[in-house]
Amino acid sequence: MLLELANGLAKEVRFGGLDPANATIALEYLLRLPIELVPSERLVSGALSLALELGVSAYDGAYIALASTRHALLVTADRRLTAVYEPAKLIA
Repeated sequence: MLLELANGLAKEVRFGGLDPANATIALEYLLRLPIELVPSERLVSGALSLALELGVSAYDGAYIALASTRHALLVTADRRLTAVYEPAKLIA
């Protein structure tokens, strides 16, 4: 997740006009948020299985696996992901 955040900020600097100093400030702010980070080692097997089953990326499979194991709501703006993700089928 942390590399995804950094990459998104870098893209905004390159293509969206975000100032590099503001990207650094934004990253520092995001790092201070009280977010529990789950090591990918705990999700990788489920992520691969879901990626193969649903035809999504392993990244999306990891998000689905995490939401499913935590009985949590997966919030996404990815229309393709919402088309294949059916929480009721995944949560045991």
